[in-house]
Amino acid sequence: MLTKISKGSDGNRDAKFNIDLQHTAQACPEAKTIKLADIIDNSRNIAELDPKFAATYLIEKQRQLSVLWQGDGSLYLMAEACILKGLADADIG
Repeated sequence: MLTKISKGSDGNRDAKFNIDLQHTAQACPEAKTIKLADIIDNSRNIAELDPKFAATYLIEKQRQLSVLWQGDGSLYLMAEACILKGLADADIG
């Protein structure tokens, strides 16, 4: 349910992200909970480790939250906080 389904021929990064986002929106709440935990793990220090990529990644993750609200509520809030902190640390948000 969380595997990216977009292909290289589907367009640029944003086009592929939108395809995968729609796929993630259809996932069950349990899969969305796993995705939230993944976002937390990957967002905690991305601004420090890779500030250039952090801008792209964190904005995508912020967009992704819009389809993950059915996952665990406390993890949703933690993911949101990690994203916002990363954006602030990278001076993006």
